[in-house]
Amino acid sequence: METIPIAPGEPQKPPSPPSATTPNACAGCAAPNLPTGAAGELFAAAYGLPSLEGLVDAVIDVQRDTIEQVARLAAARIQQARRPLLEWGSTLLGDAEFAAATTALRRVLDRA
Repeated sequence: METIPIAPGEPQKPPSPPSATTPNACAGCAAPNLPTGAAGELFAAAYGLPSLEGLVDAVIDVQRDTIEQVARLAAARIQQARRPLLEWGSTLLGDAEFAAATTALRRVLDRA
Protein backbone atom coordinates (compact mmCIF):
# COMPACT_ATOMS: atom_id res chain seq x y z
CA MET A 1 0.00 0.00 0.00
CA GLU A 2 1.29 3.47 -0.84
CA THR A 3 2.21 5.61 2.15
CA ILE A 4 2.34 9.36 2.55
CA PRO A 5 5.27 10.87 4.48
CA ILE A 6 4.08 13.26 7.20
CA ALA A 7 7.44 14.93 7.78
CA PRO A 8 11.06 13.80 7.58
CA GLY A 9 11.75 11.29 10.35
CA GLU A 10 8.08 10.92 11.32
CA PRO A 11 6.08 7.74 10.77
CA GLN A 12 4.09 7.43 7.59
CA LYS A 13 0.38 6.84 7.34
CA PRO A 14 -1.55 5.08 4.56
CA PRO A 15 -3.58 7.31 2.24
CA SER A 16 -7.27 7.68 2.87
CA PRO A 17 -9.38 5.33 0.79
CA PRO A 18 -11.31 6.94 -2.07
CA SER A 19 -14.76 8.10 -1.11
CA ALA A 20 -17.95 6.92 -2.78
CA THR A 21 -18.06 10.20 -4.68
CA THR A 22 -14.74 9.71 -6.47
CA PRO A 23 -14.95 8.81 -10.17
CA ASN A 24 -13.32 5.43 -9.47
CA ALA A 25 -16.02 4.33 -7.02
CA CYS A 26 -18.73 1.80 -7.79
CA ALA A 27 -22.17 1.80 -6.19
CA GLY A 28 -22.71 -0.79 -3.46
CA CYS A 29 -19.08 -1.90 -3.13
CA ALA A 30 -15.79 -0.75 -1.72
CA ALA A 31 -14.40 2.01 -3.89
CA PRO A 32 -11.77 0.49 -6.18
CA ASN A 33 -8.55 2.38 -6.70
CA LEU A 34 -8.25 2.11 -10.48
CA PRO A 35 -4.96 2.83 -12.22
CA THR A 36 -4.82 5.98 -14.30
CA GLY A 37 -2.80 7.21 -17.27
CA ALA A 38 -0.72 4.74 -19.27
CA ALA A 39 -0.96 2.12 -16.51
CA GLY A 40 -4.76 2.37 -16.59
CA GLU A 41 -4.83 2.07 -20.38
CA LEU A 42 -2.55 -0.97 -20.24
CA PHE A 43 -4.65 -2.59 -17.52
CA ALA A 44 -7.88 -1.94 -19.44
CA ALA A 45 -6.33 -3.28 -22.66
CA ALA A 46 -5.42 -6.52 -20.86
CA TYR A 47 -9.16 -6.99 -20.30
CA GLY A 48 -9.99 -6.09 -23.90
CA LEU A 49 -11.35 -2.64 -23.06
CA PRO A 50 -10.52 0.64 -24.84
CA SER A 51 -10.78 2.62 -21.57
CA LEU A 52 -11.32 2.15 -17.83
CA GLU A 53 -15.09 2.23 -18.39
CA GLY A 54 -16.47 -1.17 -17.34
CA LEU A 55 -13.14 -2.39 -15.95
CA VAL A 56 -14.53 -3.39 -12.55
CA ASP A 57 -17.21 -5.56 -14.17
CA ALA A 58 -14.63 -7.09 -16.53
CA VAL A 59 -12.35 -8.01 -13.64
CA ILE A 60 -15.27 -9.53 -11.72
CA ASP A 61 -16.28 -11.56 -14.79
CA VAL A 62 -12.75 -12.92 -15.22
CA GLN A 63 -12.57 -13.81 -11.52
CA ARG A 64 -15.97 -15.53 -11.69
CA ASP A 65 -14.91 -17.52 -14.78
CA THR A 66 -11.67 -18.54 -13.07
CA ILE A 67 -13.50 -19.68 -9.94
CA GLU A 68 -15.94 -21.74 -12.02
CA GLN A 69 -13.08 -23.34 -13.98
CA VAL A 70 -11.20 -24.23 -10.79
CA ALA A 71 -14.41 -25.70 -9.32
CA ARG A 72 -14.93 -27.87 -12.42
CA LEU A 73 -11.33 -29.11 -12.27
CA ALA A 74 -11.65 -29.85 -8.55
CA ALA A 75 -14.89 -31.77 -9.12
CA ALA A 76 -13.21 -33.85 -11.83
CA ARG A 77 -10.27 -34.63 -9.54
CA ILE A 78 -12.65 -35.64 -6.74
CA GLN A 79 -14.46 -38.00 -9.12
CA GLN A 80 -11.13 -39.50 -10.18
CA ALA A 81 -10.11 -39.98 -6.54
CA ARG A 82 -13.46 -41.57 -5.65
CA ARG A 83 -13.16 -44.45 -8.11
CA PRO A 84 -10.24 -46.22 -6.40
CA LEU A 85 -11.81 -45.57 -2.99
CA LEU A 86 -15.11 -47.08 -4.11
CA GLU A 87 -13.34 -50.12 -5.51
CA TRP A 88 -11.30 -50.51 -2.31
CA GLY A 89 -14.39 -50.19 -0.12
CA SER A 90 -16.30 -52.74 -2.17
CA THR A 91 -13.38 -55.20 -2.01
CA LEU A 92 -12.81 -54.66 1.72
CA LEU A 93 -16.45 -54.91 2.82
CA GLY A 94 -18.05 -56.98 0.12
CA ASP A 95 -20.81 -55.70 -2.12
CA ALA A 96 -23.76 -56.00 0.32
CA GLU A 97 -21.96 -54.39 3.29
CA PHE A 98 -20.51 -51.68 1.07
CA ALA A 99 -23.96 -50.84 -0.32
CA ALA A 100 -25.34 -50.62 3.24
CA ALA A 101 -22.46 -48.38 4.36
CA THR A 102 -22.89 -46.15 1.30
CA THR A 103 -26.62 -45.81 1.97
CA ALA A 104 -25.97 -44.91 5.62
CA LEU A 105 -23.39 -42.28 4.66
CA ARG A 106 -25.76 -40.75 2.08
CA ARG A 107 -28.47 -40.45 4.75
CA VAL A 108 -26.02 -38.61 7.02
CA LEU A 109 -24.99 -36.27 4.21
CA ASP A 110 -28.61 -35.57 3.28
CA ARG A 111 -29.33 -34.46 6.86
CA ALA A 112 -26.34 -32.11 6.99
